[in-house]
Amino acid sequence: MLPPLGPLDRSLAFLLRLRVCPRANAPRWWAAARRAAGTAPQSVRLILTGRSRVELDAEQATEALSWARSLDGWDQDRLAPLWVYPAAPAER
Repeated sequence: MLPPLGPLDRSLAFLLRLRVCPRANAPRWWAAARRAAGTAPQSVRLILTGRSRVELDAEQATEALSWARSLDGWDQDRLAPLWVYPAAPAER
């Protein structure tokens, strides 16, 4: 799991991935996310339309997780429904 959000290095442009956690049990969060899709950041909207992974930069990752954490059901399970991780060197 990632540490709490803090200042992010803007030089990390497009070196991150936003991904669905398939093991997370978060039906309330998914329902809330679908209802609020019109206000979701673009990266989350792509996830809501069926993508399992989206490439993004540090600023977009912060925006996506801030939005996602604000919805009901985010902390329903010990696993978050979405997570961010660095791209593998071969993917850069």
